[in-house]
Amino acid sequence: MQLAELLASDLSDFKFSVMYGVQGGACARVIDTFVSRGGTYKAVLNEQSAGYMAHGYYLASGRPGVVVGTTGPGATNLVSGVASCYFDRIPILCVVGQVKVSLQLGPATGTRMVGFQEARHLRIFEHISDVCLPIRSVEDYLAVREYIFNALRSERKTVVLEIPDDVQRLEVPAAPPRLRKASAESPKNLASSSGLDVHGDVLVLGAGCRSLSAVALATLEKIECPVLLTWGAQHLASLFDDRDKFFVFGTHTPGPGNAILRASSDPIVVGCGMLQHQIGRDPAKFAPTARRITFINNDLHEVARFNTQFAGRCVPIVGDANCYLEGLNPEHFAPTANIAAVRGTGYPFNATVDVLVSVLRAFDGRGEYVFTDAGATLSWTYQAANQLISSTRLKIFSSFNLHPMGFSNCAAVGCGDALNGKATVLAIIGDGSLPMNCQELAWLKRSKAKLVVIDNAGYGIIRMTQDDYYEGRHYGSEFGDSDRLPAFSVRKIIEGFGLSASVIDFSSATDEALIAFMQSSCDALVIQCPISDRVEVDFYD
Repeated sequence: MQLAELLASDLSDFKFSVMYGVQGGACARVIDTFVSRGGTYKAVLNEQSAGYMAHGYYLASGRPGVVVGTTGPGATNLVSGVASCYFDRIPILCVVGQVKVSLQLGPATGTRMVGFQEARHLRIFEHISDVCLPIRSVEDYLAVREYIFNALRSERKTVVLEIPDDVQRLEVPAAPPRLRKASAESPKNLASSSGLDVHGDVLVLGAGCRSLSAVALATLEKIECPVLLTWGAQHLASLFDDRDKFFVFGTHTPGPGNAILRASSDPIVVGCGMLQHQIGRDPAKFAPTARRITFINNDLHEVARFNTQFAGRCVPIVGDANCYLEGLNPEHFAPTANIAAVRGTGYPFNATVDVLVSVLRAFDGRGEYVFTDAGATLSWTYQAANQLISSTRLKIFSSFNLHPMGFSNCAAVGCGDALNGKATVLAIIGDGSLPMNCQELAWLKRSKAKLVVIDNAGYGIIRMTQDDYYEGRHYGSEFGDSDRLPAFSVRKIIEGFGLSASVIDFSSATDEALIAFMQSSCDALVIQCPISDRVEVDFYD
């Protein structure tokens, strides 16, 4: 048995069934042995897309994906997709090939490169991974194989392995033992044993609550106070029959959720990083009347950082989200405000948000997974979702923290792989983001998916910044002459990859028209929206 075969066997044992990547000389053996062991290899057209597809695959299946790349540009192209998973705490295994050990002379000679496409891959990946290891011998792999697989499955780690081509072909001297799957220990029940007063008036949940136990969900069902969700936790509302107490909040999602935070005196934050796009530039403006903010996170560094940001009113707890929620007493939570009255206040959004409300409403019931992209389109999608959170069961995802362009159409493909064609997936993307990874529309054609493109003639949210701070000089954010974006046809891009497309003006995007699109065989709908529409923000000056 060669080392590559052992890796493929371990992947099979741990139910890693899908691999995304681009074929290349230094990774061909990894791909070949994986497929020979029954795995599915998806040949993406740009390595960047591999990580985005693995991202969507995990969110729909709960199982990590594998991405693979060859030396040099194969590895460097993987970076954005791996970083997307790292910052969103999506587990992923990235296997990168490398030139023969004898040709890795760049570091030893103080030169940039000797072997063909030799690059210092691990120095690139070490800042966007939890585990980043060189495998230079069979012994290297045997020493870490159990650790890395349990880190992926039990701890949701981002793992990068660099394996030279000749090392992949090394013979394993004896049949190694099968990997043992670590048994998860029951975390200490912090809510009941910490000695803290756990009374609260608002519960804030983040992506760290992505997978809650039945006991934790039952506790949430009983709590009567408002439950505020980050974009990364929006999907939790879909798990409950009574969704009236759920709200999305954040700097780009103004409305009832933010109003509730302003009035809160004792919010409890669980599994949420509380980053700038959630709390704004000035922490003092987040929950300004709160006498204390209880912050529960299983990452010691996150807890320390939050305690520094909210010095004087933070009650920091390092602990498991499931465990904390399981131990809460629902009777200790008193609502900040009349939920029905708060929800009824609404918020005056623009025409594009109204269109996206209709898009989501038309898709509801035909599928439940929605992936949206970066920039204005992402903000508008969640502003629309916040208006429908009590009436739909949609699970809406994005690359929440990295916010890369060209994410959603790729993630929708990975999600479709996880669903195995059993349900339709919706991808929402802006006209500016579409060219970033338009090549993967060829895969979207083979998926059970619908694509909606919000076309506002350029980079809408960048134009906002240029209007606000650069006196309206739109360099590189709208179509025009040499200092602006080169013109292209969104429809022709879509049709060039074999998908059918229709183009309509936003005024024609009625509920009836959108329902007809969702029911039709048409793959993509391009909605031309007002160039002047801005993204409403909150927690800012």
